[in-house]
Amino acid sequence: MRAEYNCASTETNWADYDGIEVDQMEDLFFEEDTDETCYVTVDMSVSGDELPEGHPEVWCVFAHYKRGGRDDIHDCSSEEEAWEIAEEIMTRISRANHPSFKN
Repeated sequence: MRAEYNCASTETNWADYDGIEVDQMEDLFFEEDTDETCYVTVDMSVSGDELPEGHPEVWCVFAHYKRGGRDDIHDCSSEEEAWEIAEEIMTRISRANHPSFKN
């Protein structure tokens, strides 16, 4: 497992979470002449569209707080990487919430 994730605090308390989510993200300002970025979830089930050619592909792994809401833990450049990281994070969450969990 990784020692750290690119969006998570080094002092992340995995016991605060109870699940994960993987989403493809889109920069709303990609085609504009600006250095700003604003990433939002791509909902292909609504739009049915793919990202435009040349558009950077970003996949985010979120952990779900037990109290509600979510936290961006790691940003990935591919869907495959995102699911690998998601599996690692779910293992950390399971271990933190169930000390007898051995996987």
